[in-house]
Amino acid sequence: MTAARVTRAILIASSVCSLRCGDVAAPPPQRVQLDLQLDRLPTASPPPVQISATATNVSAAPIAIACGFRFQVRGPDGISSYDNGGIGPPVVCGYPGPTTPPGGGRTASWQFLGNWFDANGEPAPAPPGTYVVLATVSEAYGGVVAQKTITFVWP
Repeated sequence: MTAARVTRAILIASSVCSLRCGDVAAPPPQRVQLDLQLDRLPTASPPPVQISATATNVSAAPIAIACGFRFQVRGPDGISSYDNGGIGPPVVCGYPGPTTPPGGGRTASWQFLGNWFDANGEPAPAPPGTYVVLATVSEAYGGVVAQKTITFVWP
């Protein structure tokens, strides 16, 4: 190959790369659809809030949900606390969980009973205001596959 042909090949390759190499890769396809529903339970006053989460496998392959669902709540001041329902930060586990086939789903629910912990870690009634719940679903060895938030006003 002559030097002119090599130069022309390099110029063509660089112009093609300049048109395509800077493209941002598309995000990976969604594998889990996460839906949240909020209900007020008429069992106490003020009525507890129940968050129901449904994760549906929208991929073509089975998914091993590791830790299942995690719920994290942030109070009106934006700070996370723990409710007696056992909430905590999203956790990614490394052990295999039950396999959810394509089109299959899993559900979980969590209740906010109005219990809160103050800055000293002491139990206290939840302050009034808007709360944000983050629901997370994780897969064995694969990390978080879906997250979604929902808000509610307490009481």
